[in-house]
Amino acid sequence: MKEMLVWVTAIDRDPIIGAASTEEEFWRQLNEYYGPDNYPHPCGQVVSQSVYFLTEQDGAGDLPDA
Repeated sequence: MKEMLVWVTAIDRDPIIGAASTEEEFWRQLNEYYGPDNYPHPCGQVVSQSVYFLTEQDGAGDLPDA
């Protein structure tokens, strides 16, 4: 399992979620995605969450059986 930092904000009430190691990197990625002329404003508050990235192949044997 891989632990990663995920950032969440909202633009026009639509959630925007991105993985980045810092808040500054998250905003830079968002700006690069939309481009400087199409960057949506205003953005809501940004919060971060530490999450585990899982796929069907990840974590085999890492989690105890319930």
